[in-house]
Amino acid sequence: MKLTIEKPKIRKGMSYALQTSLLQEALRDFPFDINVLLKYRIPNHFDDKFPIFSCELWPPNPRVDQERYYIVISPIKPEDKKRVEELVKQKVLPEFLTWLKRRVALPDNSTYRDQRHYFKAIFSNDQVALSSSS
Repeated sequence: MKLTIEKPKIRKGMSYALQTSLLQEALRDFPFDINVLLKYRIPNHFDDKFPIFSCELWPPNPRVDQERYYIVISPIKPEDKKRVEELVKQKVLPEFLTWLKRRVALPDNSTYRDQRHYFKAIFSNDQVALSSSS
């Protein structure tokens, strides 16, 4: 796995929904060689409808000849930190890994691979809602 990380400093008192080390640990035994761009974002304000974790599969194109997985992690409110960390470990990461394995296991000549795919986790009302492209 090739992992590129973009992580700007965050304001004091805030934290991200996922620590880099937790994602690295989850992907450590991943049976496929993949390229991952992990980007931590800093929003201007909190929005309950914005994903705390999202991943898009970027298919090859004329400029880049390989698939890439673009993961974006958002900050969370300090009062939600403990609950979000629990949900990320128990629900988001396991479901994400299942989704990722299905994408990567597709045959190279599958037309389904040429499409953009996504996985998102939105935290709202003390719960996490997951959505994905099949």
